[in-house]
Amino acid sequence: MNKIVRIIGLNSGGGCRIHAYQLNTILEEAGRDTVTFIPKPSFRDRYTDERITKTLYINTKNPIRISYFLFRNRKQIHYTHLHLKNSICVYGPLLKILGINYYVTVHQSISIESARQFITTYWYRKQLKSAMKVISISYFIKSQMQQMGLKTVVIYNASERSNIKMSEFKKRKERKGNITVGIVGELTKRKGIEDLPRLALMCPEVEFRAYGEGPLAGEIAELKNITLCGYRTDMDSVYQELDIMLALSHNEPFGRVITEAFAAGLPVVARGSGAFPELVHPDCLFHDLNQFPSIIAKLSADTARAGVIEWQNAMYTKYFSLNVFREKVLGELV
Repeated sequence: MNKIVRIIGLNSGGGCRIHAYQLNTILEEAGRDTVTFIPKPSFRDRYTDERITKTLYINTKNPIRISYFLFRNRKQIHYTHLHLKNSICVYGPLLKILGINYYVTVHQSISIESARQFITTYWYRKQLKSAMKVISISYFIKSQMQQMGLKTVVIYNASERSNIKMSEFKKRKERKGNITVGIVGELTKRKGIEDLPRLALMCPEVEFRAYGEGPLAGEIAELKNITLCGYRTDMDSVYQELDIMLALSHNEPFGRVITEAFAAGLPVVARGSGAFPELVHPDCLFHDLNQFPSIIAKLSADTARAGVIEWQNAMYTKYFSLNVFREKVLGELV
């Protein structure tokens, strides 16, 4: 039994797809055969498009097709790895019936705000308890799993970038004009974008740039010091345009954009919520919006930014590099 089957319930361009792609690459290098079921991407995505991925991907969310594959190959499957809540709730029971061991990676925080969420969370918990192994992408998620009575191991998301050398940062010319702060991701309430206009009003001397799309775009476009840049794929160029990266999400389970910014040599300022406190420099966290201006004022100095970047570099090397991720995967998932 050498085959590892991966089922991912959604494909909206988020970090889960990169995480899975990295897992497959490492497992294939270790001699495992991987097959990944994931919905068709909305763009030509090198991480999930079955036409261009380096490992075997099948772009479907058809439960009949996936179930038939599991049944037909059940004796060749070492384990099935489920990602995201919907796939866990659907395929957990089937895998138990077929006698196939399954692992779960938890990418999403748990919230119960309605009767429907209560019911689905109850069912979700039952499937998690039946999993052979539960992986959390942060200690924030691990704490939620522990509250549900589950044992779990943490494997942080990894960045494929090489982190910037401090010598390269010191060679940068001082940027002329105002400090530029960027925010990357969907422009939604879940990502905390509703607070961006207030921050912009509190810091009129700061230029804010929002890279992404979403329903709150209209609200934030009304202020003169906020520029809507749309969805961008040339992230290297984006990082060069910025002095500071801002993360506003509420209860974010990890924050891949943060570790990518670390690798690019950008100081990260973040809301003290979700997994952010375990990732971001303590002096760059705010629990109240009124703390934000003083943090930005401090980071306007090159020496302060350099100190934060040096700390981030150490964190990146110790926890978030692809080499560290590979060691964890080979230790837990082969």
